[in-house]
Amino acid sequence: MVRGWNQRYIGKPEKVHLVSTTDQVVAITQQAVREGRRIAVRGGGHCFEDFVYHSEAKVVVDLSEMRQVSFDTERNAFAVEPGARLLPCS
Repeated sequence: MVRGWNQRYIGKPEKVHLVSTTDQVVAITQQAVREGRRIAVRGGGHCFEDFVYHSEAKVVVDLSEMRQVSFDTERNAFAVEPGARLLPCS
């Protein structure tokens, strides 16, 4: 949970939150802001730099469980959650 695609970067956050709903993301973000902690967001796990696993990131919000792809008929648009990947996980 603290290492991404690029194995050169290993994070040491105080907390990693594996979320599955927008409400969870909102609550975690609000708490981190109140506590003055730097937040990093992990979506599909494809970050090549240390944006997520940066040494200053204290709270990581992992969105990899949010991987639904659906079609909204009212808006006539597809919705792709941030954890969706082009290829299956190995």
